Amino acid sequence: MNTEIQEILPYNVMNRYFSVTKTGLAQCHICSYYVLGNIEILRAHLEDYHPYIAIKIQQSIKCTRLSQYYTLVTDYEARCSFCKEIIDIFEGISGLINHYMSHYVSK
Repeated sequence: MNTEIQEILPYNVMNRYFSVTKTGLAQCHICSYYVLGNIEILRAHLEDYHPYIAIKIQQSIKCTRLSQYYTLVTDYEARCSFCKEIIDIFEGISGLINHYMSHYVSK
């Protein structure tokens, strides 16, 4: 398995939407399409071919207490209420949790 691509992809994206092939391509779990590129290209694939994924991620955030700490600014971005940083929700809830926890760990 190509460790270079694994390092580029957030853990949630790796498991939920793509897997890395022996040739180093990322294969979409939804449509089996092969994608070559970085996280932006993988996100573009989901946005273009599977736009309902953004809605699914947003709904999962709204169903948690995280929604009180973040405001959705685009389909794939949320703004932190504490530091106003824009967080990519493409990484899923764990990315938001990690950012939220960083406010407490750094204190």
